[in-house]
Amino acid sequence: MRSPLVWTGLILLLSFGMVAAMAVQTDGGYIAQYNSTCLAAPQSGDCPGIWYQATLYSWLFVGSGAVALAGLILTIIGLVRGRNEARAGRAGPIAPAPGIAAAAPGAGPGGQPGADQPMACPRCGATVRWSDRYCGACGFQGRT
Repeated sequence: MRSPLVWTGLILLLSFGMVAAMAVQTDGGYIAQYNSTCLAAPQSGDCPGIWYQATLYSWLFVGSGAVALAGLILTIIGLVRGRNEARAGRAGPIAPAPGIAAAAPGAGPGGQPGADQPMACPRCGATVRWSDRYCGACGFQGRT
């Protein structure tokens, strides 16, 4: 989890997620107050102020929720990239099995340039080529 995308995403997600949660709670209080005050007595002088507060917190929720969602997306992208980079780092050339002489690609037996001649798998004896990465019969990996 060293990716800056992951950390940036988590910070956005947590901070703006908390703001969105507080906005929903506060907005609910103002909406309840508006319903109890202004719907019962529409001529109350407090109605425009209460309505303003309710809409303000609604928009605060929408905005901070959008930023929190962007943080979640950044976190997921960072985690997927990190996972793919870790997989790519593990992949590497396959080392020859012990007892098998390594030769240049395309070389024949003994490392001499020439045709890619068939030879026997050291594990099961099946016919394989030097360029095969694994034996098709037993799955032995290495330069056979």
